[in-house]
Amino acid sequence: MDKTKINLDSILPEIPDESDECVNRVIDSLKNKRGIDEIHLVPHDDENGARICFHYNADQISIDEVTQHAANVGAKISEKYGHLLIEVSGIRYPRHARIIEEDLKKKIGNCKCIYCCYRFYSIRI
Repeated sequence: MDKTKINLDSILPEIPDESDECVNRVIDSLKNKRGIDEIHLVPHDDENGARICFHYNADQISIDEVTQHAANVGAKISEKYGHLLIEVSGIRYPRHARIIEEDLKKKIGNCKCIYCCYRFYSIRI
């Protein structure tokens, strides 16, 4: 069995970090692909960003095919789910972030998570 690691930001360039739900969507879409025996996330560390590790059978699928499948699935998921990152100012309390989230839901429809900075803390709502 061979393995290769592909940088997550080359598969899903728009996601804010590796905890985004689209990472699991990519993994779920590729885990039953012929020739791919195992697939999992390798979290970021001091030297590398997050990566997806593919364990594959080189007799059934080439490294180029693994890379191409990952790129195709990432593009389809990015097109379907999209990510909108908006920088705002004036948020002093988590309550303000919830108000902004509700306004966005009314204006643009379904938005699952909004990331915002609240002073020195990162809040996921």
